[in-house]
Amino acid sequence: MRSKGRRVGLIFPVLLILIGLLWPAVFTGSSQGSAVSDPVVITNLRADYTVDSDGLMQATETITTEFPRWRHGIFRFFDVGNPNESHVRQVPEVAEITLDGKPVPYTLLWQRADRFLVAKIGDPDSYLSS
Repeated sequence: MRSKGRRVGLIFPVLLILIGLLWPAVFTGSSQGSAVSDPVVITNLRADYTVDSDGLMQATETITTEFPRWRHGIFRFFDVGNPNESHVRQVPEVAEITLDGKPVPYTLLWQRADRFLVAKIGDPDSYLSS
């Protein structure tokens, strides 16, 4: 009789441990959401940053991509929120955007309650060549 009580006493803690370990798999399921598909592939991204004595940062990004024939351009998102200070916004000043060394048209717009400054880069009347 004593061994039966001991067995039941061990089963309960083991069950609690198993429930604690396995509950995420039970409640979140095993299926994953579908990934967002973007036909543009970034093959290289180079960023050069310099900070002057006043703390002003200059950034130059060089992005190399592979485009399908039917694309007009890309979107570059700038998150202007500061994770250390929620009331501080760090808005970049876009001085120039070029494509193969030549100026390319772009439009700046805001998204998600002005959290992201978005550069919509490209000419809506022409397609990029691959």
